[in-house]
Amino acid sequence: MYRHIALICSLCACELIHADDLFDLSLEELQSIKIEVASLFEDSALDVASSTAVLHRKDWQQRGASTLGQALEAVPSVAANTTWGGSEVLAIRGYATELSVRGIAYTMNGIPLGSYTYANTGYSIPRMPLPLIQQVEMIRGPGSAIYGNDAFHGVLSFELANAPISQSTGYTQLGVNNQQLGFLNSFFNGQWQVHSGIAYEQDGPYNQAYDYTDPNSGDSLSSEREQSLKNISAYLTADYGNISEQGKWSSLLFYNELNADGFTGIGRQFFLPLAAAFDLDSTSLSTFTDITDTDSQFLLTGLSHEILLDNQIQIKNQVYFWQSEHLWTFDNRGYPDTLTTLTNVTLPCKTNENSLSPNPLYCQHIRTQQDDEQRIGYQVQVKQKENAFNTQWVIGAGYDEIKITDSRFERRDLNGNLMIGYDNAFKNDERFLSHVFAQARTGFNDNTWLLSYGIRWDSYSDADEHASPRIGLVHKINDNWRQKWLYGHAYRAPTALELKGSSSSVLGNTDLKPEIIDTYEYVIMYHQPNFQLEGVVFASEWQDAIALVPVPEVSSTNQYQNIKNNHAQGLELTVSTLIHDWFVKGNASYVESENKSDNIDYQAFPKIMFSLNSEYQWSPSSRFGLWYRHMQDYALGDDTQLFTDTDETYQRVDLYASHKLSSDTTLGANVYNLLDSSLPIPSYYGSEGGLEDRGREINLYLEQRF
Repeated sequence: MYRHIALICSLCACELIHADDLFDLSLEELQSIKIEVASLFEDSALDVASSTAVLHRKDWQQRGASTLGQALEAVPSVAANTTWGGSEVLAIRGYATELSVRGIAYTMNGIPLGSYTYANTGYSIPRMPLPLIQQVEMIRGPGSAIYGNDAFHGVLSFELANAPISQSTGYTQLGVNNQQLGFLNSFFNGQWQVHSGIAYEQDGPYNQAYDYTDPNSGDSLSSEREQSLKNISAYLTADYGNISEQGKWSSLLFYNELNADGFTGIGRQFFLPLAAAFDLDSTSLSTFTDITDTDSQFLLTGLSHEILLDNQIQIKNQVYFWQSEHLWTFDNRGYPDTLTTLTNVTLPCKTNENSLSPNPLYCQHIRTQQDDEQRIGYQVQVKQKENAFNTQWVIGAGYDEIKITDSRFERRDLNGNLMIGYDNAFKNDERFLSHVFAQARTGFNDNTWLLSYGIRWDSYSDADEHASPRIGLVHKINDNWRQKWLYGHAYRAPTALELKGSSSSVLGNTDLKPEIIDTYEYVIMYHQPNFQLEGVVFASEWQDAIALVPVPEVSSTNQYQNIKNNHAQGLELTVSTLIHDWFVKGNASYVESENKSDNIDYQAFPKIMFSLNSEYQWSPSSRFGLWYRHMQDYALGDDTQLFTDTDETYQRVDLYASHKLSSDTTLGANVYNLLDSSLPIPSYYGSEGGLEDRGREINLYLEQRF
C-alpha cells in the first residue's frame, strides 16, 4: 500500500470565486452564481433553460480531485473513463461505447476545441489541467443550437484562472508517485489585466495488474501496466480597456504537452471477427503487452474585442487558431507468430501488406498512429440583455477551417525496421464550416413565464447542411419553486476517420449520414437560502448512430455505418443543504440506454450513480469532509459478446481535511480511496476484466496566498 502514498507540499495562492472558502458564501449565494454556457447570457440556475452545472476550483480542489472525471463526479449522469494512452473520455446520460464519447463540445474561454478526425477533445488534451482552470460549466444534453456539430451529447466550457486582484502563486508538490510544480500570477495596472500560469505534473509510475487468456493455450495469465504520466500546461491572458467605454481587448495563449506511458491498449474488440476463422481460446491477441503510450501537444491562441453600445447592445468579435499533434504507440510485442485456422492449417504472421496469407495479424512489432490537426476560425456575436419587449436576444455567425495536416499509420519490427507505413486516406483533408444562429428569451406575466427559443444553421463542405432548434419554457411557480419543459435537437457530422477509414482493417464510408438526437426534459427546482433541490426527468432518441461493424464480405475488416437507432431515459436528482456547520451536497441518477435496432442495452454505462459530499467545519479555521462515489449495474465493457455480467459495483470513499494557519496559509490533507477498495471500471475496447481504478493515495498540502 505504501507505493500509493504521496507526500505533497504545495504553495498555492489563487482565490477564484472571490471568497476564501465554501463557508464564506451562503448556499443561496453559491447557487446564484451565474451560468453562461446555456444561453450566452449570465443567467441563474433557476432561470436557464437547460440542464446545467457549474463547478469552481474549490469544488474539486478541497477534496483533492486531480482529473476532470473526478471533478465531474459532482454532476449527475456523467461517467468518466480512461482509454488508449491515458486519454480521459466522458459519457453523458448513457450510450457508453468507444464511439459514443464523440460529440461532446469543449470550449476554452469561448473558443471551440472540436477536432475533425475524432470529434473528441479528450484526445487533443488528454488530461485537462485543472490547476489552471477557474470554472467549468456544463450542459447535459444537446447544445447544438448554440455550439453546433460537436455539442451532441453535451457541452463543457472551461474558463482559465483570472484572480480578481494582483497576486502571485508558487506551487510545488513532492510525493512517492506524484510531483507537481507550478506558478500563477495576476497583474492589474489601470486598464490592463494580465493573468498567467504554468503547471507541471508527473504521476507514476505505478503498476496496474491485469489478467488475460492466452489465445492458443487457453491458460489464464497475468501481466502489468506500469503507468506513468507527465503533463505540462501554460497560459497567458491579457485584457485591456473597458467594455462600456472604448471596448475591451482580450488575448489568449495556451499550451499543453503530455507524455503518458503504459496505459490500456487495444484490448479484444477489434479481433472478434477472427474467432470465426481461427482456432482461438481468446481474442486477447496483445497478451502480455496490451499497452499504449501517448505523446500530444496542443497550442491555442485567440484575440477578441467586446464593446457595449447604446441600448445595451453588446458586440463581440473573436478570432482564434489552434493546432494539435497526437501520437499513439501500441506495444504489439505480444502478438502471436502463427495462428491455426478452424480447418487445422497453421498460418505464419504477415511480414508486409502484400503477403498472400489471409492472416490479418502481423509479427511482433510496434505500431504507431499519428494525427495532426489545425483549426482557424472567426465568430461574431451581437446581443441585448434588456429592452422594451422584455426579451434577451443574441445572434451570431462564424466560419472555421479545420485541416488534418498529417495522419500516418506504421508498423515496425522489434529492430525498428519499417514493415508497413502509409499516410491515412484523410491526410490533408479539410472541412470548411460556416454557421449562423439566433437565441432569445422572452418573459411573460411579470416574468412568471420565461420562453427560451433558438436555432442554429450549420453548413459543412463535406456533409449535409443542418438546422438545430431548441425551445424551453420556465415557469416561476413562486419565489422558491421552478418547473421547466425543455426540448433540444443536436447533430453530429461524420468525422474524417469515419468517412475515409484507417488502415486496411477499417474501411471508410463516404455515404455516411449525420447522426441526430432529440432530447426532452422536465425539470423541477426548489431553492431556499439553506436548502436547494433539482429533479430532472429526461428521454432522448438518437437516430442514424454511426457504429463500427464487421464487413462479412471482407475477412477481419470493419466499416463505419449508420445502423443504430437508440433510446435513453432517466432520472436525476441534486440536493444541497447547509445545517449549522455541516454542508451536504449530493447527486444521483438512474439511466437506461439501449440500442433499439438490436435490442441491446448500453451496458458499460452504470444504471445507478450517486455521489455524496459531507463537510463539517468544527472551528472558523478547521474542517473535514467525506466524499462517497457509487456506481452499480454495469458491465466491464460495452460489447455484449465479451461481457455478459452487468452487476458490477464501484464504491469509493475519499477523506479530506484542512486547517487555516492564517488568512493566507492553509494546511490540508486528502485521501483518495480511503478503504483501498477494488474499483472496477469498463474498458471500451474489451480488455479482459475491464480496468481498475487506483488504490489508496494520501496527499498532504500547504496553500499560501501572497
